[in-house]
Formats: sequence, structure tokens, C-alpha cells
Amino acid sequence: MSTASAGNPSWWSGLFGLRGFDFGDPGVRFELALPIPPWMWAIIVVAAFVVSFWSYWHLSGPRLPRYLLATLRGLTLVVVMVLLSGPRLVKQEDRTEPDVVAMLVDRSASLGVADVTTSDGKVMSRETQLRDGLQGSVAALRQMSQDRRVLWLGFGDAVTDLPLSREGASPVGLGDPAAMRSDIGPAIEAALKRMAARPAAGIVLFSDGRASAPIDPALVRKLQAEKIAVFTVPLGSEKELDDLAIARVQAPTLAFAGDLVPVTVDVSRRGGVVDGARIKAELVNDQGTVLDTQTVTLDPGASGEVILTARPERAARENWTIRLSSDLPELSTTNNTQNVSIEVSDQPIRVLYVDGTPRWEYRYLKNLLLREASIRSSVLILAPDRRFIQEGSDPLMALPQNQEDWNKYDVVIMGDVRPELLSAAQQDQLRDLISRRGSGMLWIAGPNSTPQRWRSTPLTDVLPFTSGGADSESQALPLRVWLEPVTLRREAAAQRLGVLALDDPPSTAWPDSVANPASGWSQLKWMQRIDRGSLKPTAEVLASAWPISGTGDSSPALITMRYGAGRSMYFASDETWRWRYGRGETLQERFWLPLIRLLARDSLGRLGKPALLEASPSQVATGQPARVTLRILDQALADRAPRAIPIRIRNSSLTGAAREQSDISLDATREKTQFGAVATWSVLWPTSVPGTHVIVPRSPLLDGLDLSATVEVVADADELRRPQADHALLAGLAKDTGGAVVNVNELALLPTTLPNRSVRLLGPAEIQTLWDTPFSLTALLVLLTLEWAGRRLVKLS
Repeated sequence: MSTASAGNPSWWSGLFGLRGFDFGDPGVRFELALPIPPWMWAIIVVAAFVVSFWSYWHLSGPRLPRYLLATLRGLTLVVVMVLLSGPRLVKQEDRTEPDVVAMLVDRSASLGVADVTTSDGKVMSRETQLRDGLQGSVAALRQMSQDRRVLWLGFGDAVTDLPLSREGASPVGLGDPAAMRSDIGPAIEAALKRMAARPAAGIVLFSDGRASAPIDPALVRKLQAEKIAVFTVPLGSEKELDDLAIARVQAPTLAFAGDLVPVTVDVSRRGGVVDGARIKAELVNDQGTVLDTQTVTLDPGASGEVILTARPERAARENWTIRLSSDLPELSTTNNTQNVSIEVSDQPIRVLYVDGTPRWEYRYLKNLLLREASIRSSVLILAPDRRFIQEGSDPLMALPQNQEDWNKYDVVIMGDVRPELLSAAQQDQLRDLISRRGSGMLWIAGPNSTPQRWRSTPLTDVLPFTSGGADSESQALPLRVWLEPVTLRREAAAQRLGVLALDDPPSTAWPDSVANPASGWSQLKWMQRIDRGSLKPTAEVLASAWPISGTGDSSPALITMRYGAGRSMYFASDETWRWRYGRGETLQERFWLPLIRLLARDSLGRLGKPALLEASPSQVATGQPARVTLRILDQALADRAPRAIPIRIRNSSLTGAAREQSDISLDATREKTQFGAVATWSVLWPTSVPGTHVIVPRSPLLDGLDLSATVEVVADADELRRPQADHALLAGLAKDTGGAVVNVNELALLPTTLPNRSVRLLGPAEIQTLWDTPFSLTALLVLLTLEWAGRRLVKLS
């Protein structure tokens, strides 16, 4: 029927009176308004003819005419039923809604890491691997863009549209990978928003798996609920290659010319498969000269500590660089270097040395202070029978009587002195000198007074251990002493602080001759035996005493502790003078001078400065706050200072307008401590932009004081701090969402790998009824007329 009507569409259209479309038109179908199943039509047809033949069965007349008339009646009944079921022509347009594919392409800096080994043994970057994969499948990807709706999106710390490329080797313009974050979770969230209310075939994720934050499990559940699968394309090496990194650097901010300055470096080794890799750490000055080299052996995933030392010879600001290297190929070298800046001073250290008797240790130490050109010393012997004996380069007529007099000293050495020879006010002033001004105090033990007689004085807080037992009676007794000679051995804390470098040439090593009792001169005959359990929580042991018999545990011999703004140190013997029998004055100089300089660093850093601007910590991750503190030491300035002092923070790592940060204000406080109060202005600064930030005050009151502080802000999710690829994350994401892992070299398979989620949409239907057309009514009338005429002819009417 459709073929005939297609050949004569106008004849059928005229016969049924159709308008607009015909039987043979595309998309036109015949249907009944009241659809009746075929088995029902069979019953209707049989019933119609049974009734028709039954109605003519009892009539008299010729058989053949009756059969013909019965057939006409059956046809009439069938036609009536067809017309009652509502025959019609329906024309309905349909269209296909293509599904959507989101192509998320990682544009973070970790794609610049070269860890992909080609078949010919060459190494290429992840970015090159990505571009080669896209270029090799460009035809299939462009065809997919025609068959589906494809969204090309780049992501790092934000999601951006990538421009399509109709020509060239790549289907999309990528740009350079430069983002310092890789926010995979937020990128998928953004893709879901772009795909909302559309049939989604899936999300294709091109990434090395390095994510700034874990993927939220709620996002995975959302993908599962919406049946949107993630197909991951891993970039980078499946194996974790070696990556060395400097985790932390600790160095003094101030040192003295000629000092052995320690720089402690925490080194981490991430990835790798070779055990026992030797890693070289170098300390380099700004002229490129290597000042020190140390090696550390690390297994994969391990970390270690390296102490580099240098001895600056002149007063200046030293800018040094720490750099790491090894023979193993690395993912990235951007985390192998870090800078450190140290102010080197040649100002003389002012030392006050007070002892109770002219013992041998006193004599040698006093002469050492007199010989050393970098020290200005005042030396006193205080004893009940001989009140004052003045010596030193700057003789002192009497002990300081007020805080101003005490503030002239950077280091106070307290020998075996009875505490009652200092008034309570003098002891309070000496304690404030350490805690507030940052001076250092060195205790040298003695058999008569130090430390047991200082137990109940204000200076007992400055001792790095509790003197005696738990009860007051035992605290009043002298400390136990070793009943046999001992030798000294240096502990790790001394190397970290850059002291006790006795070896020849001066270095961080400890000479065997000092630790070996066989020489005789290395044996110290008198040494207090301090219980390690009595050390205060922040105390550190720089050297320990070991009995020459080799039996029993060691005891702390040289102890140091931070106290307020300064530092305290305690030596449990007075017999280093015995070392002169082995090496003359050399060992004593190398023992005592670095200790005195360490104690003087904090004080000399404040010398002559009416105010101090500090930032703590000096290195933070983005988003973590740094406290900026201004301390005004000059009372005249403090009285004139306003409650709020503005500061400006400049990012020296940037250029142009981006260098200037918004100004913030320091709020005035009184820094309450157990030692008093200091005029202080401070604020918590929320860091946000990575780089080296220089902080300066902007108050006219502080102009000309050259105040500044520096904070190194490191990106918390810096891509290159941990550049290893994480293919396991990508595989897990694909598995959890019902997707698959696609090789970057097999991107041509993507169109067939992705499910077809296109939707067929039907437009509004156009209907033309056939039961009420002239042809239908005429056909029914003809059948009725034929039956009536036949009945007349055979005389049945």
C-alpha cells in the first residue's frame, strides 16, 4: 500500500481528502484511535460473518445469492467496526539528543615532570605524553566531537574552558601547565554542573593523579547515584621515581665572624626502588662557592638530617643556598634547594665572669677571655673574706646595682659563688637580663655552692635542671659526684648548635683523644652526676660524662635550655684545664669560646636596637597564620607609640603591582610573662600567596630604625613538593564510579568505550482522521446499497 501511494500520492490524497501529508510521506503511519489487538479483530471478523450468514440462513431463496448477500453484510459490519475504532494517519517528527562527554585535562605544574620512559629509552615529560596521545588520536576525537557534545575543560586550581582546534595536531588548545594545585574533586564538581539536565556519557579525566586534597566520598556517591562514570587517563610513570626534597631548614639568624655556623637540613626521599641511596647536601654561598658538603644514606620513603657548617670570616649578611643531589634520576629538582640568610656580626661580646675562688678553671678561663679580641670581659672573685678581686679587660669596681648596669652584658658566667653575695634585687635583675633582654648565662659547677645553694633563689628558674631530689632536705644537699674519673663525649644537640667542635682542623667532629681515657689528660677527676630525670622539659644535653671503667650509664655534663628571650647553660665540672696537658690552650678555646658566642647571639641581636620586628614562624604554608610582633625596647619610643602601628607586607618573589600587599595594623598589648611585661604590638597575619614576604613598619615613629622581618610562604599544595604520580587514585576512582582506565596511547578507543546515552525525542503529532472522510462514508453506503439491491433482485426484501 505504501508503495502504491508513494507512486500516486495526489490520487490517495484526493480520495481521502488529505491535507498536508500523504500515506507515502516519511514519518507517516496508519493507526487506530482505539487500538484493538489482532486476536480481537479475528473474533470480530468471525462474529460478523457468522451473524451475517445466520441471518440469511432461514430465508428462502436461491443459495448462491444468499451467500453473496451474507458476505456483503459481513463486510459491512467489519467496515463499521473499523470506522468505529477511529482509523487515522499520524505524522510525528523525531530527533536525537546527543549525550555529553566532559574531558577534564590536568593543567598543573606537575605535568612538567619528566618521568615517562619511551620505547627507545628516552625520557619525556607528562605534558609531552599527553600531547602525543591527543595527536595520535586526533581524528577519532574530532569525530567524537561531531557525534557527541564534548566539553573540553582544563583544571588546576580553577576550571577553565579549553578552545577547540579544528586544524592542527591536537583537537584542543592546551596552553602551558602552570597551576600549583591540582583540585580533582572540585574539577569533577564543575563538570557535573556543566553537564546538568543533559544525557551524560561520562567524564574523561586526564591526570597524573596528584591531587591537592583527597576526593570527597560524597562526590563519589553522587556520581554513583547519577550513574556518571569517570574514565581516567593516567599520565606519568606507574613507578614512583626518586624525588629528593628539603623538608625543613634550621639556622641561626645571627652569628659571629669566625663562628662555626650550623645549618640543620631535614631531607626526605620520596619514591624510588633502590635501597641505601647516597644523597649529597651542599651549602653554597652567593658566589657559588661550596662551603660544606655532607652525605646521608636514605631508603625509599625515608627521611634524615644533615648538618652543614660554615665559618663566615667577615661581618655582613650571608646568603647561602642548600642544595641536594644524587646519582639517581629525579622527578623534580625544584624542591632540592632552599635559601637561608644569616647576619654575621663582629661586635665584641661583653662578658661578666663571677667566681668564688681562684680555682684552676677560673684562671685558665679568665686568661682565655683576656686573650680573645672579640670579647670584652669583666672578672670578679666574690668571697666573704676577700670581697672583690677585679680582673679582665674592663675591670669592674662592684657588681651591677640596677637593671641598666646589668644590660651592658651579653653573657654572665656564674662560678662557684654563694648566692647571698648577690642581693635579692640583683638576682631579680640578673634573671630579667636573661629572660627579657636575651642575654646568656653560663653556670660552672663547684663543690661549695653551685648549684645546690641556688635552690631557693630567683635564679633557680634559670638552671636547666632541678637541683636535688623531690623533697627540700635532699635539694639542700650537694649533687652526687662521680667516684671515678670521667671523659666527655659530645651529643647530637651540640652538632646541631655548632658547638664543641674540638677536632683539628676545627669541624663538627669530636676528637677520639678527648673521649679516650688512655691518654690520661682527657680524664676529668671531678664531675657532678646529674640525674637525667631531673632535666627540665626544654633542656638539651650537649655533652655527657662517661666513667673510665666503662660500667654504668653516662650523666649529663653540659646542658643548655632556652629561658625567656635568652639561654642558660650548665657545665657540671671545673676541670677542662686538664686538657692543657694534651693540646695546650687549643682544646679549651674550642670548648669555651663557641659556647660563649652561642649564649651571646640573642643579646647581640638586640644590641643598640630600640625596637625589634619579628615574624614567627619564619616559614609557613599558605593558609597558615604567621604572628608579626613588634617589641619596643626604648621606653621613650614606647611612650609615644600609638595603639595601632601599620605595617606593609611586600612579596619580593613577585614583580610589579603584585608585590604590594594590603596594609595591616599591629595592635598594642602588654606581653605578660613571669618576668614582667614588655611593650608589644602584634597581629596574626593570614598568609595566602606563596613567596618571600618582607614586612616593614610604616609608622613615622620608627623611620630610620631599619626594622624588617621576613616570612617564607610555601604553597600548601605545591604541585612540585610531591610530584610523584598517583595512578592508584585514578584506578580507584574509575572502579568506584563504574568507569575504566584508558591508556593515553589508546584514546582512539574512547568513542566506543564510552556508553551511548543519547536520547530519541519525539515532536508533536499531526493527525488526520479517516473515518469521517467522503471515501469512508461512500464505501459504507456502497456496501449497504449493494446488499439492498441484491435483496430486491432475489425478492428477499
